[in-house]
Amino acid sequence: METAAARAQPAQLDWSRLASCHRSETPGLFRVVAPWSADAAYRLAIAICRPSRAGIRFFTLPAVRFFVGQAEIRAPGALLPDERDVSGEDYLRRLQAWAPDEAVSLEIEAPLIADVAAWMRVRNFLWAWCAHLGCPARPIVAHLLLGRYRREAIAHRDAALIFPLSGQVALTCARSGHQVAVAGAGALLYRPCGEAWQETGDAGCIALRLTMPRHRVGATRELLDLFASLVPTERPDGDAVPSLPVRGTGADGALELPAMLARNADALGAWVAGASADLADSVHRLARASACALEPVPGRLASPTLASGDRVRTVPGARILEVPAGAGARLWAVNGHTLAVDDTPASGALRETLARGGAWSVDALCGADAVLRTVLAQLQSVRGVVPDGPAAVGNRDGEP
Repeated sequence: METAAARAQPAQLDWSRLASCHRSETPGLFRVVAPWSADAAYRLAIAICRPSRAGIRFFTLPAVRFFVGQAEIRAPGALLPDERDVSGEDYLRRLQAWAPDEAVSLEIEAPLIADVAAWMRVRNFLWAWCAHLGCPARPIVAHLLLGRYRREAIAHRDAALIFPLSGQVALTCARSGHQVAVAGAGALLYRPCGEAWQETGDAGCIALRLTMPRHRVGATRELLDLFASLVPTERPDGDAVPSLPVRGTGADGALELPAMLARNADALGAWVAGASADLADSVHRLARASACALEPVPGRLASPTLASGDRVRTVPGARILEVPAGAGARLWAVNGHTLAVDDTPASGALRETLARGGAWSVDALCGADAVLRTVLAQLQSVRGVVPDGPAAVGNRDGEP
């Protein structure tokens, strides 16, 4: 079982060497205390897979995929983990007995969204990455891997941090056929982008992979997606899909866009040139920075009604980032969520007090200021603070 002392132990990692590997696109093997345990990861896998035993659910997160060799099995049923297997090792032995000569594996995308405490521990680990290399402009994607797997050798556009929680993961250069590193529990494997790498987990493997964005084209898509999420949805006339003409229709024979597409193109240009784009981008980037780009982020809780005698404590790693947001206002971000806060001495004092950590009464933090109490309640809804005591920080029990 994972103890509180083990969770609190800092990761002993040579961040300067890791940053150098990332910049030079070379693989690396590092000693590290992983931010997650194999036991906790396996228990979460059981909970995530429970709804998929009657058939894999599509277009949902966390996303469950089961492989035999390179073939994906859409209805693995009893081959998914459940309570009959006391531990991850028991489950993996069952898979190996079922297909001793095949690579059989389970892959779960975005598993941390189902365990807020685990998400916070991994995000806290990534603060050092952001300090040395900056916060990625695109999301860091997490995968939980269980079983013997073999990821085909392809030239990856993005890099990866791989934590073997049990068993081993090997990295092989496809060009030379040379196995460059083998990592087990207590180590971190850095897989760079660019080169064609083959990644292989053994039969006892439980691993967490964090895909670290490097491909610069994706940053442009982020801006376009942000624009698309903000503009009102426009329905074409007669519910028809807007179509381009076969021949030029302009007076000079040039191609003319359908009216709806032309309006959207004009709106995009005006939005990029205007102040609203800067504000929207600031909100988006600040939220991402407060999550160290580990997305998706945990959802909000309902805002509580706080009484003077209630006590709250700050959550380790849940830093409140801030930027100006126009006259008299500031944006705060914590755990991937943003708040608009009045720029007053009282709000600044509240943020500074919470940054020092510890537990406080609502009265000591806010006095009789109703606006500050609303801000504090919003911070609790995004888990920047939690009730003082043995309360859970998320949708699963545990400390961050």
